[in-house]
Amino acid sequence: MKNLSHQRARVWSGRVVLFVAALACLATPAPMGWRVQAPGEPTIRAPSSQGLVVRVEASHTPTARLVQDGRDEFVTATPVDGRHFEYRVPPGARLVQVSIQGGCNQGGCSSCRGNCPTPDGAYLRVVRVEPGDAP
Repeated sequence: MKNLSHQRARVWSGRVVLFVAALACLATPAPMGWRVQAPGEPTIRAPSSQGLVVRVEASHTPTARLVQDGRDEFVTATPVDGRHFEYRVPPGARLVQVSIQGGCNQGGCSSCRGNCPTPDGAYLRVVRVEPGDAP
């Protein structure tokens, strides 16, 4: 009987450790990093009759939020060449919060106070908005 109680205690102690580890993981804040947003945080709205092609120039692959029909999703740009990327905005949709970002790599985020410094040479700018086909 004593052996059975000991086995149950080991099983439950393993479960408790797993539960505490899961709670610690959930309580840990998201990794910090750096972020550069397009100047003026543009909102680019496509007319309801036609889509838009938005070209950006960036030092890193940009992401943006695309809002359409009440849905809000993050989208990654299509590479055109080494520093140019395009977004195709469907008719009636909005492209918002175009940005580039990355994580800390100078000794890990534990050495950062707040966000990490932006790397030298990081940049982002919208260079062209023109009518075009959307996906």
